Amino acid sequence: MDAVLAFVPEEQRVQYSAMTGQLLFYMGDTDLQNKVLAIVEEGGAQRASYALKLLQSEGEGSIASTGKDPVSGRHVTHEYRVKGPVMLFLTTTAIDIDEELLNRCLVLTVNEDRAQTQAIQRIQRKSQTIEGLLRRRDREELLRLPGIAAGIRGRVKIGDVIVGDPCWDWGSGKWKTIDGGGSELAVAPHQLPLHSALKFKFERMAGDRGFVDRIRNDWPAQKPSEAADIVIGPVASGAAVLRDARQLDNVEKQHRKVCGVDMEAYGVYGACMDARLPQPRAVAIKSVCDFADSSKNDDYQSYAAYMSAQILRAFLESA
Repeated sequence: MDAVLAFVPEEQRVQYSAMTGQLLFYMGDTDLQNKVLAIVEEGGAQRASYALKLLQSEGEGSIASTGKDPVSGRHVTHEYRVKGPVMLFLTTTAIDIDEELLNRCLVLTVNEDRAQTQAIQRIQRKSQTIEGLLRRRDREELLRLPGIAAGIRGRVKIGDVIVGDPCWDWGSGKWKTIDGGGSELAVAPHQLPLHSALKFKFERMAGDRGFVDRIRNDWPAQKPSEAADIVIGPVASGAAVLRDARQLDNVEKQHRKVCGVDMEAYGVYGACMDARLPQPRAVAIKSVCDFADSSKNDDYQSYAAYMSAQILRAFLESA
């Protein structure tokens, strides 16, 4: 559960070990609105199960409760409401699942046999060693951006995985009037480099030819005939998709070694640079799916996405 919730911003999730039947209604009426309500064990929410199902189905729940009027001292009826929508996230070790949850929730199961349990316990023990704690720290401090990008023909091939170093916004600058009418962009790129420690690790990966070939060969569908490489090089980011060789020429003039164009890398690098201390490090790992010209198509998007994801996975496993 914790691993999944880590993908949800902290302010957008509410987590409990158990819930009573009335707790739900004594919250603020919008405390759960548009949030994830996570309950560690379904059994701990049995007393609140009806209210939770109603909240999910109807988008709102209410309860009438008896209380004393602070002025007269008489018993009066108070109404409490809680508003949705809310996403429920429950875990359980029960074999049989509440039938009313089956038509409200997406049910995922995990392998809990003895071998799997032993493997989990080995990982948990290792995570508490000095090596494991350092690895966790490195992962928490790293913002990863896998995906696809356009490549520069002649510098990279379809399927090559580009690790952005540096990254910049190719549309950054100032528009100015030129002689004879019209205007042009006076480019002022702000280039952000890859952290040197990350660059060193990817350089080592790039040198393992067999490792990259194994990843490529495991792709079961259409792939280019040429082998793939890990390329550490400049990536230009922009707010628009490029499909014009002339515009691509303008981007190439900004860095003589530019090898990829995407829409997100510079934004991620910049966000990390502007973050509060301790600043996370960023790495963009983009695989080439086309060349941003008139031949642009979607034939290799799935293959490129696979290559990017597998290189990132291998990097994290070796970190």
